Amino acid sequence: MLLTAAALLTLALLTGALFSPAQLPELLLSLRPQLAFALLITGGLLILEHRFASGAAAIAVAALALISVGRHYRAAPAPLADPQLTVVHMNLLNRQAVLDRVAGWAKKQQADILVTAENADGTLAAPIGWLELGPEEGCMPNRVRAYVRSTGFTCRALDTNGRKQIILSAEEEVVHIQSVHTVAPFLPAGTARRREDLRFAAQIARPTTVLLGDLNLVPWSKDTRQLSQRGFRRVPTGRQATWACPLPLIGLPIDHVWVRGEVPVSAELGPWLGSDHRPVLVRIGAAASSNRSSEPLHNRMES
Repeated sequence: MLLTAAALLTLALLTGALFSPAQLPELLLSLRPQLAFALLITGGLLILEHRFASGAAAIAVAALALISVGRHYRAAPAPLADPQLTVVHMNLLNRQAVLDRVAGWAKKQQADILVTAENADGTLAAPIGWLELGPEEGCMPNRVRAYVRSTGFTCRALDTNGRKQIILSAEEEVVHIQSVHTVAPFLPAGTARRREDLRFAAQIARPTTVLLGDLNLVPWSKDTRQLSQRGFRRVPTGRQATWACPLPLIGLPIDHVWVRGEVPVSAELGPWLGSDHRPVLVRIGAAASSNRSSEPLHNRMES
């Protein structure tokens, strides 16, 4: 009886998620893969109890739900062979050890910029070999902090009701790097705040912008329209989740890379380094309107 009730409840949630998303809280929409797997297991248990019709119906709906989200777990594009700018982003959970690990990994990837989320209390020391962009460069301390390997970067922090976003650019670079850490949609107020953050991010974006960060946003959320309607396109990061679990379709892909304008961008996930998020490695090529050197930025700045 309990299995049947659980199956019916999950079935109702998933059916709503599939056919009328406006009627369900954003959190339930975000957890569609987890609900689908729960229903899949429940359906199997129902079949073992010889409730074949109920079990088959549960498995069928679970399969439809997984198919509906599976297309968002797309393979990452091939890494750019000669990127102009390389950026790593990661949510640190305010841990110094995680910052040091991701900084070392980013350096091995020849990254120019390291952007971090949940680095808010100001107590984490800049990792060896990296310079923190602070008030002198226009970046006031906030939930998103940036580190660079060379000088020559400009940074602006823009405030949207206390949730600051940063915009980074390098000398002679056409592409702007924009990052924000949005609120998780646990409550309707959080969903509304996240929607406002995304709206503001899209509004202030330059014609050629790479927006990256822990957006607390699944790709199948209707709130992605805030970005796509402003000319952004999502860059796939691979079939693995970026948060909480290494198994596909169990964790969630909530760390994003979006690009606006004619600029080649590739993204891929790094290893687990002590946070519940994986780092995202972003390689950015020359914008179509750029006539500058094809040599990677870190080589030009070190020469």
